[in-house]
Amino acid sequence: MSQSTEAALVLINRSSATLTITVPVQGFLPNGVELCAMFTVGNQLDETVQVVNGSIQITLNPLSGTVLINEPGADLRPLAAPTNL
Repeated sequence: MSQSTEAALVLINRSSATLTITVPVQGFLPNGVELCAMFTVGNQLDETVQVVNGSIQITLNPLSGTVLINEPGADLRPLAAPTNL
């Protein structure tokens, strides 16, 4: 889900191993936006991640899941397309 002020990511690790994953969000979330865990199963509830170079990176415990949402008030509107190329 993404609107101009709200975004959510649902991440699930179905494996029996801890995984560090990178999720590309370029075009959906601008760099610098912070996302925090709103709901988790088997992971830290106070987890926060930041969009860096068009992606987020997070570590998920085995057989776990996390729902991340953006901090209230974040401007999620994409940048204007480049011109005069």
